[in-house]
Amino acid sequence: MNKVLLAVLIVIVVVGGFMLVSRGYPAPKPMTQPQQQSQQPGQISTSGAITINNFVFSPGELDIKAGTKVTWTNNQDGIPHQIVSDPDGTTFKSDPLQTGQSYSFTFDKVGSYSYHCGIHPMMTGKIVVQ
Repeated sequence: MNKVLLAVLIVIVVVGGFMLVSRGYPAPKPMTQPQQQSQQPGQISTSGAITINNFVFSPGELDIKAGTKVTWTNNQDGIPHQIVSDPDGTTFKSDPLQTGQSYSFTFDKVGSYSYHCGIHPMMTGKIVVQ
């Protein structure tokens, strides 16, 4: 009796495995790099909004008028990000932003301001104030 039960179980496992394999599964989607939005050359933004998605600041470069408040928002990344002015955060520096949190800074002086994520230094961006 034990041999018959064992044989039946083996047949069930083999047939079940064959059915799963023969059904096929869609190939996994390749990972793609998120595309950064950018402004047209010479275009000055009236919105100081920068989103953080998939380890990318978007737009990567933002041209604004002096006096514009820029707001960075960690839209969907499930991990924190921190906005830090280059080179060492003396111009502006946020606390770590959890998903859905924002940080704002008003740019009053004309100039070019590079920044990065204090947690993920490969994430970079730039604000150009005119």
